[in-house]
Amino acid sequence: MSRERPPAPRPPVPAGRAAVPTPSERVAVPLAFVAGAGVALQAYVNGHLAGEVGSTSVAALLSFTVGLLALVGLALVRGTFPAARTRLRGARHVRPWYFLGGFGGAYLVSSTAAAAPEIGVSLVTVAIVAGQTFGSLGVDAVGLGPAGRQGVTVPRVAGIALAVAAVLLSAFAGGTGELKLGLLLLVAGAGVGVSVQQATNGRLQQVSGDAVFAAVTNFAVGTLALVVLFLLTVPDHLTLAAPPLLYLGGLLGAAFVLVAAATVGVLGVLRLSLVTIAGQSVGALLLDAVDPAPGRSLTVATVVGVVLTILAVGVSRLPSRLPGRLAWRR
Repeated sequence: MSRERPPAPRPPVPAGRAAVPTPSERVAVPLAFVAGAGVALQAYVNGHLAGEVGSTSVAALLSFTVGLLALVGLALVRGTFPAARTRLRGARHVRPWYFLGGFGGAYLVSSTAAAAPEIGVSLVTVAIVAGQTFGSLGVDAVGLGPAGRQGVTVPRVAGIALAVAAVLLSAFAGGTGELKLGLLLLVAGAGVGVSVQQATNGRLQQVSGDAVFAAVTNFAVGTLALVVLFLLTVPDHLTLAAPPLLYLGGLLGAAFVLVAAATVGVLGVLRLSLVTIAGQSVGALLLDAVDPAPGRSLTVATVVGVVLTILAVGVSRLPSRLPGRLAWRR
């Protein structure tokens, strides 16, 4: 039987304000679920913002900038940066890749802003599921996340199988509109990036002792990446005349990154991914019920797909009681 390696012990927190506490599993699961629903709403909001300003890259950059400003304000109010820097200086084996999670976030925000108005939030969500479930399984298997290596057990694989079934059911039974494979693949790639982002941010939170510091770093790196993207794709016709509420999508992204950094050490990357996927699916279902994309409609198959995704979360949490041959050994 494959046993999961316990998380690495954390060094003591330096004097100063307390870091963001690590929640218990009972708290981490609903937090991650709500944060996942926020991702679906963010994709919807950013998609409409892209239509208003005339550019996907600008919408993504605006979203990230708002999130970055909100997180910097939170960090200044809490005053935890000095303690986080002290812990980083005293930590061993701090890898440069711990600081690169923002690239995954930038990829996610820009791709979903482009895809959501075209194929709907539900299809965007199931495409993210496809990439995120496979990506998180690999991330946990090689031990990129702060919980270390997580055994690839039968329940975990069964959870992924259910999630993939939900993807296929929702993607091909959601309406009569054109199924744009290129956009689906683009967003699926972003799902893989999200699983890596969760692992890197969790590692950074582990060595710095502060989820806010990890989230600010994530957004700073992602904002720089989106600035470069904007400079490479400056639109001919650009306007910032959009309804004010559309500029607040970045707050949802900031909340997601903050929650993910605080809970990934408790749940592991795969379980965190599946819980947030369940939240995304429910949020997307509600949004497409209110405002579906052209040619896509809310069907019984789509609802069943959401139920399968939520069921996948529960199955993935089951303990493995099967022989070790059915799980990868470390």
